[in-house]
Amino acid sequence: MNRPITPQISKAIYFAKGFAVVLVVIGHNSLFPGIPHYWYDLRKIIFSFHMPLFMFLSGYLAMPNIYSASISFDAYKINAKKKFFRLMLPYITISCVMLILKLVSQQFFTIPLPISLDSLNSFFLRPLGGFNSLLWFIYSLYLINLIAPVFVRITNNSLLLLLFSFALSYLPWPAILSFKITFTMFPFFMLGLVFYKHDILNYINLNIVFQISLTLLMIIVGYYYLTNLEVFFDRDYLSFSSLKQVFATICVVFVPFISFLLSTKCSDNTGLILFASIGKYSASIYLFHTIFMGPFKILFYQVFNKGIDVYLFTSTTIIVSGVIFPIIFEKYFISRNITASKLLLGVNKKYSGTSTAP
Repeated sequence: MNRPITPQISKAIYFAKGFAVVLVVIGHNSLFPGIPHYWYDLRKIIFSFHMPLFMFLSGYLAMPNIYSASISFDAYKINAKKKFFRLMLPYITISCVMLILKLVSQQFFTIPLPISLDSLNSFFLRPLGGFNSLLWFIYSLYLINLIAPVFVRITNNSLLLLLFSFALSYLPWPAILSFKITFTMFPFFMLGLVFYKHDILNYINLNIVFQISLTLLMIIVGYYYLTNLEVFFDRDYLSFSSLKQVFATICVVFVPFISFLLSTKCSDNTGLILFASIGKYSASIYLFHTIFMGPFKILFYQVFNKGIDVYLFTSTTIIVSGVIFPIIFEKYFISRNITASKLLLGVNKKYSGTSTAP
């Protein structure tokens, strides 16, 4: 099953990826004392759907490979090997870089979360709780790419795939090897597969009744969600209750729909072009944003520790650095170096900024 992605859908996906990865950078900004309360609420909203959205987009783009890998064991092994180099090699490389940078920096500066060599245990056993926890998505995405072909092999029925994946997300999976968060995100990946298989984005774009219904549902559920944030959230932002899962699912469908609508109706809009351009570098931004944000975080942590005005300045600087510098790093270093492309982005050729993951 390998249907070409139309230019409109491609542009919509890049827009959605750009929007999502900017939310990732915003969500990973440090929370200094004395910040405005609304920032905590904004962070809760971001964490409620931005990673499910990435999983959805990853599933949508991965459908041809997942379907091929489900045909035979040989095809499955080829896909597993390909995904290891595409996802796990950058995960290992960047985790090593993060470990070294943190070990060195904490010898000279006071950092919020100091680490030790014992943190090496988190490489594979507990990625979500370790020093490299911000890379958990890559680890989980690899596991899902191993699991999804098995389910597609068992049944090609889209409804059964979705029901089974959502049912699995409610089982008491252990945190070790990121099983818990992996199966929490699994339904959103499978939802992306189903959307690709049935060309649902095109269907939504052509069905005005569905568009109006989806928009009204988003408004109603979104209003309830925003007025009941404490009901949805506990201390674990990535723990998805039934209510949070409903909200995340609606957002996951709504954002690509809006992206597709904008890409067909307002293709020359500056904001759309900006987010679509950022989306082309979403892999580099996701993988490297914390490394480039780190020096600014350390500097501001030493100099400032409270104050709303100061926080707005520091936050803007840190967030912009987390978006801009990874793009520059890819464009002027990774794209010109085959070894860097392979180790840092899992690509066996000079990289051109058109990644499909995350």
